[in-house]
Amino acid sequence: MRDFTIAVLLIIGIQSFAQKERELIGCASIYEHRVFMSITEVSNINYREFLHFQEEKGFDISTLLPDTTCWRQKGSYNEPYVDYYFRHPAYNDYPIVGITKDQAEAFCSWLSIVLTDSYRKNEKSDIDSVVVRLPLKQEWIDAAKGGNDYYEYPWKGHSLRWEEGKFQGMFRLNCIRNRGDYMGVAGSLNDNADVTAPVKSYWPNDYGLYNCVGNVAEMIADEDVAMGGSWNSYGNDVKVTSEMRAIEPAANIGFRYLVEVVRLKPEKSKPLVIDRKFVKRNLVKVDSIIVSKYEVTNQLYNLFLEETGRQKQDSTLWDNLFIYSNWYTCNYRWQAKYQNYPAVCITQNDIKEFSKWMTKKLQPYYDDQIVVDLPTEQEWEYLARGGLTISPYPWGGPYIRNVKGCLLANFKYVPSSFETRSPQGEYGVVYPSGRHSMFGADLDGALACAAVDTYHPNGYGLYNMAGNVRELVKDTDLYSKGGGWNSIDYFVQITSKEEITKIPGPDIGFRFVVRVKR
Repeated sequence: MRDFTIAVLLIIGIQSFAQKERELIGCASIYEHRVFMSITEVSNINYREFLHFQEEKGFDISTLLPDTTCWRQKGSYNEPYVDYYFRHPAYNDYPIVGITKDQAEAFCSWLSIVLTDSYRKNEKSDIDSVVVRLPLKQEWIDAAKGGNDYYEYPWKGHSLRWEEGKFQGMFRLNCIRNRGDYMGVAGSLNDNADVTAPVKSYWPNDYGLYNCVGNVAEMIADEDVAMGGSWNSYGNDVKVTSEMRAIEPAANIGFRYLVEVVRLKPEKSKPLVIDRKFVKRNLVKVDSIIVSKYEVTNQLYNLFLEETGRQKQDSTLWDNLFIYSNWYTCNYRWQAKYQNYPAVCITQNDIKEFSKWMTKKLQPYYDDQIVVDLPTEQEWEYLARGGLTISPYPWGGPYIRNVKGCLLANFKYVPSSFETRSPQGEYGVVYPSGRHSMFGADLDGALACAAVDTYHPNGYGLYNMAGNVRELVKDTDLYSKGGGWNSIDYFVQITSKEEITKIPGPDIGFRFVVRVKR
């Protein structure tokens, strides 16, 4: 279900500004949306590169310098680290420490500019712009587990050492065994690090990420904690859910960054032509009703906008709806890959104008006078049944999954363990800490809208009469039919009505019928 493609990003080199390759691996990529996590913690040389860039631009870097005095501890002599850890070339590939969250976010902002510029200059890349940021807590945990939901460490099992094979007995991470014992005993049981270790030490998890636990605890965006434990944490405190406070700069706290692709470059798509082939491919006659097999697509609606010059939809309605929803703000309406997805964020007045335009486009292919319109509620329910009489769903039967357990429509799946009932019997949903409101929504194959020909058609050959987008019906703006990607399963039943609180919306679309004038 997820795309774990390795991407190569270009970063400016600190010495000569020659470009060098740096790998990032996908850790939270959901279908078309791309999110990548750095395979290592940010190193000293990475951070010095950032500072060098600021100096070249004439900025004062005094507020961006790490606090190297964080190495001073009672009862230990760490002055060499104070003097050399950040600056000396021997520590180039060691994780940056002693910085604040604000400094880490400043690094991310700089890298956003560098990577965006690199992608725009790369003609082979389809990426236009990215945002680099600290990961959210749940993103960090998911990445650290490497796609294995029930792991407590980035590897299988409960041991800090390899339990078999040629590495048997060797520590998998950099942590403390006992008080004052930072390296372990001599030989293969040694973790080879008294404090931090190079960022690419030990073995990566199943996503290819190094040192997700141990070495340095890693800052996150949404809380003032650092995750995963560090070089001076005990074994029970280096799990993927381990937290420590991250308020002040510390010698055991660093960070890794997440890269979120926010916009793709424009792509040319094949122009849509409304002709006899279009009519045959997209319309079906059910008794006396001629109806579109599909919800109106972006491609068809964009043709309407192009030919009429009407104002485009307000794509900002996607903003901050759920995690990664801003991807749809930037890409959904116009990107070629979304041409076969349902048009949303459309006003009722625009639908009326679309219907007039569509009537003129289809009239040459019918002998009688026609009019394109929204279906009435009665028509919609009749069409949704697909010839069945008592089934609550367009596919027949009382279930929302097939025999293999796959969901049969695109809606907001809520795990039953999250559902609640008040003493008065009122339905509610409570999401556990760290789980956002769209958790489980992608189990049907789509986080938001899916292509209009996704899933199986009903008995009349009509697609997505349940789920995908809530469909408008004629003569009412109080409710929609069929449910959508953001609707719970109750509303994908044929007879259900879902209240409309606001039109337009990113989960509301429509399909049309063609009526012959009598």
